[in-house]
Amino acid sequence: MAATSLTDGSGRARELAGQFQWMSWSFALNHGTVTTPLVVATTLLGSEVADVGNATLNIVTLFSALFLASPLTASLGAKGSLLFGMFFY
Repeated sequence: MAATSLTDGSGRARELAGQFQWMSWSFALNHGTVTTPLVVATTLLGSEVADVGNATLNIVTLFSALFLASPLTASLGAKGSLLFGMFFY
């Protein structure tokens, strides 16, 4: 497949910009949903609980990125593994 120019008037640039915005908003909503409980934990239960929660989240994210990303992408494809990751984040 030949590379197409984004300025050839085909609307491809507009389509890519729309997809980028959709993904950006989806990630922002997902990330906000995941990190909001850390703020609540800090407020209600003290900083020690929030520190443990934040450390757990980051350690699990690190290990899943190291050991699950490649096998999932190989089996589910790029879009499927992205959806899987966002669902289980």
